[in-house]
Amino acid sequence: MIPLETGPTLLTGLPGGSKAFFIASLAREKRAPFLVTTAEDLEAEGLAVDLEAWAALIPSDERPPVIYFPELDEAMRIAALGAWSVANKAVLVCSKGALEKPVYSPAELKSKTFELRPGQDYPRDKLLSNLAQGGYSRTDMVELEGEIAIRGEVVDIWPAGIEKPWRLLFDGDTLESIRAFSPGTQRSEGYLQVQKLLPFKETKPSGTLLDHIPEGTIWFWDDPSPHPSPEKGEGVSSGLPSPF
Repeated sequence: MIPLETGPTLLTGLPGGSKAFFIASLAREKRAPFLVTTAEDLEAEGLAVDLEAWAALIPSDERPPVIYFPELDEAMRIAALGAWSVANKAVLVCSKGALEKPVYSPAELKSKTFELRPGQDYPRDKLLSNLAQGGYSRTDMVELEGEIAIRGEVVDIWPAGIEKPWRLLFDGDTLESIRAFSPGTQRSEGYLQVQKLLPFKETKPSGTLLDHIPEGTIWFWDDPSPHPSPEKGEGVSSGLPSPF
C-alpha cells in the first residue's frame, strides 16, 4: 500500500496496461474519488478503456465507476459531469487540456438539469423552451444524440452518453411514461424510471472541472512535467511518459 497521506508520491515502472491495473486496484482499496490526468486527450481515452477492462474484474459491489471527460466533445463533457456528480467514488479520467476547459459550474449545471418523472406535469411550451435552450435540435425523427422529435403526445429525445434514446408519452401536460426505443427501428422498448435530463450544449460556462472535484479526491498525474498541486486531496504522479 502506498502511504498517500504523507503527500504527493512519484511512481515509476508502470508501463502499458499495468498503469490501469494499479489505478483500479488503488481506487478499490482507497474507496475515494480519483482524478486521473494525462498529457493528451487520446491518452486519457485509452487509459479510460483500460481502466474499464480492469474494473470489470472487480466484484460489482467494490467496482469504481470509470468516467472519461473528453477535451473536444462538449456534449460528452456535460454528460461526464452529470455522471460524476452522482457517482459514488468514481475514477474520472481527463487530459490536461480538458482540465482547463471552461465548463458549467456545479450551480450552473444543477440549474440547467431537470428531472423527468412519470406522473408529473411539464407544460409543453416550457418543456420545449428548456430543451431548445439546452442545445437540443428539433428533427422529424431522432437518429442521433442531441435530437428531439415531437409527434402529438410523444416527445423523442436522445441525451448525450445514453445508449438508447428516450420516448416520452404525455397525456396533456402530464408525463405518462418514459421508454427507451431503438433509433434504427423506432420501436419502443423497456420502461424507464425517473431520469435526469442534462443540457446538450454549454452557453457561457463560468467554471472548470476543478470546481467539481470534492475534498478527499486522490489525483493521479500521468505526466512527468510540472502540474498544479492537488489542493483538494492526495496525489500520485507517474514518472513515465504515457505509452498510449
